[in-house]
Amino acid sequence: MPQRDSIELIRLEAALPLVKGKGAGFKTAAEETPFLLRSLGLGAGLSVLIAKGDDRAELGGMIAEWLLHKCPHRPYPGATGRDVPAAIAAITAGTRAQYRAAQVEALGFATAIKRLAQALCAKGTDDA
Repeated sequence: MPQRDSIELIRLEAALPLVKGKGAGFKTAAEETPFLLRSLGLGAGLSVLIAKGDDRAELGGMIAEWLLHKCPHRPYPGATGRDVPAAIAAITAGTRAQYRAAQVEALGFATAIKRLAQALCAKGTDDA
């Protein structure tokens, strides 16, 4: 099993190409997402991201792809889809232990995206 530092590096390496070239709207969405996932929970948080659309929906898709296929721990190894509805289906069909692992991974990946977005995304007019 990878050490904590190495999993952080894996998350950052996976998030970097997804964040490069994004604008201020994506940065705002990325800054909100970890809190959203913590306060609402994983399934509800992903649903809200999709419902809000635009950059948030894209971010929800990134998290779903990470959980279902790119995460080294893959909390839902039998999942076949790659989008948020597939992630929500896996969450509802999974065990409590899988949910806890997925919540930790989703928060870790969302935090990596947030850090990169704060460093790389264009600033909006209200950030000056």
